[in-house]
Amino acid sequence: MIDKDDQDALHPMSYLERHNPNFSGEIRTPQQSVKAMPLDIRKVIARRAFLELRPNLIVNLGIGIPDGVASVAAEEGMLEYVTLSTEPGKYRQSGN
Repeated sequence: MIDKDDQDALHPMSYLERHNPNFSGEIRTPQQSVKAMPLDIRKVIARRAFLELRPNLIVNLGIGIPDGVASVAAEEGMLEYVTLSTEPGKYRQSGN
């Protein structure tokens, strides 16, 4: 049996949040509410990666520059055509 307190403490959805209903698909954030990235080298790289997306893909993005791909996809109105997820890697608490 899974202890809910352990589950919440040891398996957050991200480094910053234990649970975010946007991440699980329980609610959807309107695309137009996603803030546009400033035009800089990070956006240029993210935009180039975005150009590789095709409808009906499931894409696992990393953390850092790759998360800009989601912002560009939102700007281009593509979020309804692809499924994006993030993979932050192993979660480590400080001192471990």
